[in-house]
Amino acid sequence: MAVSVEILARKYFDPVASVAIDVDFPAFAEADVRVLYGVIGAEATLDTDFTVALNVDGGYEDFTVTPTAALRTKIDALLLADDTEVDQIVVRRDMAMVTDMTPTLARLRDNIALEFDRTALRLQQLQEASSRSLQVAETDTSGASNIIPIVGANLGIKRNAAGDGWVPTTYDPDTAQATAEAAQAAAEEAEAAAVVAQLAAEVAQTLAEAWASKTDGAVDGDYSAKAWAAGGTGVTDTAARGAAKEWAAAAEDDLVDGSDYSAKHYAAKAAAQASAASASVAEAEALVASIGFDDVVFITYADSPVSVAQASSGKLYNCDTSGGNIVFNLAEISTLTLPFASGVKKSTGDANTITINCGGSDEFDTGSTAKVLDSVRGTTLIPDVDPSPDTWSTVDWSGAAPQDATETQKGVSEFATDAETITGTDDTRGTHPKGVKAAITDALTSLEASALTGTIDGGTY
Repeated sequence: MAVSVEILARKYFDPVASVAIDVDFPAFAEADVRVLYGVIGAEATLDTDFTVALNVDGGYEDFTVTPTAALRTKIDALLLADDTEVDQIVVRRDMAMVTDMTPTLARLRDNIALEFDRTALRLQQLQEASSRSLQVAETDTSGASNIIPIVGANLGIKRNAAGDGWVPTTYDPDTAQATAEAAQAAAEEAEAAAVVAQLAAEVAQTLAEAWASKTDGAVDGDYSAKAWAAGGTGVTDTAARGAAKEWAAAAEDDLVDGSDYSAKHYAAKAAAQASAASASVAEAEALVASIGFDDVVFITYADSPVSVAQASSGKLYNCDTSGGNIVFNLAEISTLTLPFASGVKKSTGDANTITINCGGSDEFDTGSTAKVLDSVRGTTLIPDVDPSPDTWSTVDWSGAAPQDATETQKGVSEFATDAETITGTDDTRGTHPKGVKAAITDALTSLEASALTGTIDGGTY
């Protein structure tokens, strides 16, 4: 085996119990493999927390590590105790110099080659270990002492004033250490991610073109981007599937996946609904305009006769007839723009009248050509060209407050209280059963309190 790999550690996130992890650097013995878990790097135990399967037939080029349920329990406990911890393991190679190369073993060529490989790996291990150690820059030719002095708890070190040695300092290195460790972990993670990305790219390279443009079937259990985008075998007109192009532009009422429609379909339906809604709004606005008033015009006898034309739409004519009769002349309906509505109200209680005359051959909905208002009330005038002849529909409404009811006049009446009913002198209020009962009870009580005497069948009582 030719040793060229200088990777001595890999980091893996979210390990699952009993699920093997492929590790892509050499190992010659299970005991050469270390597993550290969490950011703190707690040491896992071989055969208790993990097992190792070497690739003997493949020249020891790689191996697998399988976490156990015990390791998973330890990681979960670590995460629960410290919310800054990370669900991860690091697999490292740690080869000790244990081979005793006896003369007999040295005569075996394969043993010698294997030991050379192991020696190369040990050198890599030493180099990796030294690269993680504190070093002086190669450009430092000062010859200064690099011996680190003994320091107490929470103390760091720094160069002395002369620059030729190291001295303790009261600087607390915890923060710097945490920053350095975080940076180191990030670097290792980035390195691992880069390697994984590189491997993934190499593996995916042969499939990239198929994933991009294959349209005559699946690539690897699924379909290419082009198939999903523009259609292809297994995607176009397939139950529970459909290309993006189909979902976007399939014709209205054309099912894409056998159960639903495209965006174009729903857009067309939405446009139709919007058009219908717009028409409904226009109809509603027209209806409001046809029955509402937005202006009041005050009319007296001096203004008579009054002409009602297109400009009168939305106007309510409030008429004071105390000075004499008032006449309104309506324009012919054929000259008006519909919808149209106007109103006339007699607001004074005199004996004078308001006469409203139709124009041309138009009629009122009563069949007459004139309408008279002779009391305090009003009418709304709405023209219509559907009947023949053109017709003014009228909606009459009261224009005065309700009148009081009397013995000779209908109107609004207030109920008498029980006391008023018992007294029996109020002739402006009505009574209800409760009040009548109260009056009868009061009368009976009065009778019982009186001494009643008389003769019945010859007897005296």
